[in-house]
Amino acid sequence: MDFVQRTIDIARQNVAEGGRPFATVIVKDGAILAESPNKVAQTGDPTAHAEILAIREACTRLGTEHLTGTTIYVLAHPCPMCLGSLYYCSPDEVVFLTTRDFDAGGRGECLINGGSDDQGDARDDRDCCRDGVRGGVGGCGRAGRVG
Repeated sequence: MDFVQRTIDIARQNVAEGGRPFATVIVKDGAILAESPNKVAQTGDPTAHAEILAIREACTRLGTEHLTGTTIYVLAHPCPMCLGSLYYCSPDEVVFLTTRDFDAGGRGECLINGGSDDQGDARDDRDCCRDGVRGGVGGCGRAGRVG
């Protein structure tokens, strides 16, 4: 299975259902252990980020807070809350599918719809996690790895 494509597909489906363009897939032993889209818009819960929800599901399934032996695929670079959770759960590897590299106009390309536009399609709406960046989630096709 292509876990990168699965992460993108979950995010696209979430957007189609009124959610935000973020998703996380956690893989262990070559199989999906847990996955989730961002559910902030649907739940009104500012902590319902894809990374947090997927980590909770994976830890519950394994019965531990440690996700050693896993690879976590994250659509965009995580906010501070999610980054802390990623460090704490100790995966072997985290793969970021996009970067926050933007052109001079403040726009970045997006894996969800092929690019951001002046109407704000696929923009980063995580207000609590914005880190001063506006526009698309950036960096189509460039992945970063931490692990």
